[in-house]
Amino acid sequence: MRALLIVLSFFIVAFGQPAWIPWLGPIAAICGYALLWWARPSFWLATAWFTGVMLLQLSWMAVDEYHGLYIWFSWGALSLLCGLQFGLLTKLKYRLIIPCAWVLMEYLRLYLLSGFTWNPVGLALTAYAPSRAFVALFGIYGLSFIVMAANVLFYQRKFVLAALCAALPYGYGLVHLHWPTAETSHFAVLLVQPGITPGQRQEVPHSRQEVMSPLEQWRSMLDQVLTYRDQKIDLIVFPEGMAPYSGTSLLFCEEVAQGMFAGAMGQGQFPVASGLLGALGYVNSAYVCQTLSNAFGCDVVAGLDWHSEGKSYNAALHFSPGCQGPVGIYGKRVLLPFAETLPTKWLRPLTAKYGIEGFYTKGEGAKCFASKVPLAPLVCYEETFGNLVRESSKLDVSLLVSLSNDGWYPRSKLPLQHFHHGRLRAVENGIPLVRACSTGVCAAVDHRGRTLAVFPHFEGKGVLQVDVPLQRTRTLYKWLGDLPILGLSVFGFLLYFTFRKKQ
Repeated sequence: MRALLIVLSFFIVAFGQPAWIPWLGPIAAICGYALLWWARPSFWLATAWFTGVMLLQLSWMAVDEYHGLYIWFSWGALSLLCGLQFGLLTKLKYRLIIPCAWVLMEYLRLYLLSGFTWNPVGLALTAYAPSRAFVALFGIYGLSFIVMAANVLFYQRKFVLAALCAALPYGYGLVHLHWPTAETSHFAVLLVQPGITPGQRQEVPHSRQEVMSPLEQWRSMLDQVLTYRDQKIDLIVFPEGMAPYSGTSLLFCEEVAQGMFAGAMGQGQFPVASGLLGALGYVNSAYVCQTLSNAFGCDVVAGLDWHSEGKSYNAALHFSPGCQGPVGIYGKRVLLPFAETLPTKWLRPLTAKYGIEGFYTKGEGAKCFASKVPLAPLVCYEETFGNLVRESSKLDVSLLVSLSNDGWYPRSKLPLQHFHHGRLRAVENGIPLVRACSTGVCAAVDHRGRTLAVFPHFEGKGVLQVDVPLQRTRTLYKWLGDLPILGLSVFGFLLYFTFRKKQ
């Protein structure tokens, strides 16, 4: 019986995520962990159990096509660290303190290297819109608190209370989703999915794919975008790393660049970005983006590497019609260790073996792009950080614009998991979100986390056209962030230790 409880609980919790088996999530949220606790696991058994859960949920990290074997070490180490955190819960004899302890443990992961945000236990309750709406109050860690509290009550065989606890997010969500909001204008957006893999974009160690020239890559993208030239578009969004080299690197001559536009629009039908003309008449990716902005008469947000004052940034660039270059530059603030930044210099020989020798400078602070409506840019992994996105949303923006590239982990669950994290940011802040990915989930989400449109092929190429209603709603999370749930957790701990001292 004990073995059955361990196996059953593992299946429910490991697969009870939106990216795996969505309907298992509510079951995991009420009894998945309680079934394991009924088996009375030791510290090491609980550690091994949750390590296994994380190994499965993070199995996309085992895709080493572009990374080499070092990524397997990262996969195992992060899973084990989370497993050890869970194992510590078995040492708490007073079970009611578990929700407080777990929330604080998950929050501490934000300060591990660049921060680790993947798959908090509250994600089990985010597959469906009603329960997902609860993050507008207390964020994803509020849902983690609910999940652990319901499981503790179920473990204590207080089944009615456990059911009421797990149902709380649904009750709030039904009210939240049907709460009236004022009618508003729509914003016409083109989300570009180039469908170009990392191995096609540039030379990558271990990749057997043939590299496409910068001209081929740009032609492929423009052929898709320029078919919308006769439609009213307010914003065009290109994903992170949408073109090779830096946005300042000279790639091809101006005559060739103009030819790409003239083929679809007719000679002389577009104002060129002559102010970005480089040496010997050569131009860069910024020139093409600015010319595209001029041609459509709309704003363009593009993910490009950007060199400035001897520093390199993984950046989002904002181009406006009639200008002569980017009017806004946002540098990515959360850099991935070993891939985008190096924690210590003595690791440089190791990363060099995998062709990783250049690293980025961390961006400084949230930014607002002054488009027709104010936009907040996010680059890739950043959209999994509720606290960082909240900083951007507090700049009084009307739209979150996320640029990503999940092509580094092909044929895996990463694109779905990344999207499921990203849409929570729309709910937490009451602001719509659009996502452009090189490969991944190219989509638009409204201010309540409901999907407006999604590009059907994760690894295909094309353009998603969507009219985004610019409705916004005030949320407690946008006002106070994680402070309420962290305060509750710390207060619970203080009561626990006070109680133990009196005992």
